[in-house]
Amino acid sequence: MNSLTEGTNVWLPKTCGFIGGGQMADALLAGFLEKRAFKKENVVVSDIAQDRLAYMERKFGVKVTGDNVGLLDELRIIVLSVKP
Repeated sequence: MNSLTEGTNVWLPKTCGFIGGGQMADALLAGFLEKRAFKKENVVVSDIAQDRLAYMERKFGVKVTGDNVGLLDELRIIVLSVKP
């Protein structure tokens, strides 16, 4: 087993942002939080759809924003979770 399958705290202090709050971000974020890769208070999700932002905030307890540029300025890890 590796630390990711057992749960890890390697990335916990780092901030992580998701550009796109759809199904891909939902699945990735669920896995990251389940494996304790990030603390939910260190995660921000950005999307253009207010209903998705409200859903992600309610489901995961993460911060949300509609500002992709602001997201890039303040985070260490960015996950692109948008359709190609």
